[in-house]
Amino acid sequence: MSVLLSYITVILIWTTTPLAIKWSSEGTGFIFAVSSRMVLGILAVLLSTVIYSFTAIKVKQHNQGIPALTITATGLMFAMPFYILSWYLIDGDIPEVIVIRAGISILYLAFFGSVIGFALFFYILKHVSAIRVSLITLVTPVTALLLGKYLNDEPLGLQITAGAILILTGLSSYEFGSVARWIKADPE
Repeated sequence: MSVLLSYITVILIWTTTPLAIKWSSEGTGFIFAVSSRMVLGILAVLLSTVIYSFTAIKVKQHNQGIPALTITATGLMFAMPFYILSWYLIDGDIPEVIVIRAGISILYLAFFGSVIGFALFFYILKHVSAIRVSLITLVTPVTALLLGKYLNDEPLGLQITAGAILILTGLSSYEFGSVARWIKADPE
């Protein structure tokens, strides 16, 4: 996957995450939604680690990624009981019915919001400067506000709109300032 496509994908995933979090707790309760998405995400990482390890061993490649994945998987296996325990102690209720939108949101957050989003984020971080990667955290709140407005009819007051415009102005200034410096530095 190209770095640009990964960058855009992370922005899209992180833009949709706040709305998916809101939708995931509809009828399920916040603690159940968070715990179930984290447990599902952990299981997805563990499964992908096992598949990756078997694939690397099968083709007899010495891969330095396997120890890192093993450490990550071990840490996640250690964390999973704490998610389950916190859900049990705080709430402990399993919803009788999980509405479709909440269920899809939980699955989306588990696999895209957690596993794929962060895998792509670290992929981007390996190929792009940290400053450029950090711009994602400035873009996504603005795009998430717009998405919430159009998909969930959330209000956008004057202060929120002004703040979003200031963020976009700052990002544009940074980006076009870089272009202006590049053009000015061009010896032609």
